[in-house]
Amino acid sequence: MNSKFWMVLSVSLLAVLWTWGGNALSFDASTARNSQSQAVVIVCFNNGPVANPPILVYSSSSSTGAPAVPVGSECAQALASVLTAGFELSSVTPGLSGVQYTLIHR
Repeated sequence: MNSKFWMVLSVSLLAVLWTWGGNALSFDASTARNSQSQAVVIVCFNNGPVANPPILVYSSSSSTGAPAVPVGSECAQALASVLTAGFELSSVTPGLSGVQYTLIHR
């Protein structure tokens, strides 16, 4: 199967999980300032044209006190680690450089 298939599958799966887990689009920036929320942004992409290529972390950014995600690590493990740390999936945005996941801890 090609890389577009896996990209669409991963985005679709996360969209279903996000919808099932609750809509986090009601995030209020003023509340974040008062509660000292933390955020992690992870960009993942399919690494290469080979059959079953790994989906790796292309880039990441973490606010102060949030878990750091190493570039080049497995995307699924990175997402699982941040979710286990109490973060919630806030948004999933597909783009040319991969899929961007924004996770928030309130």
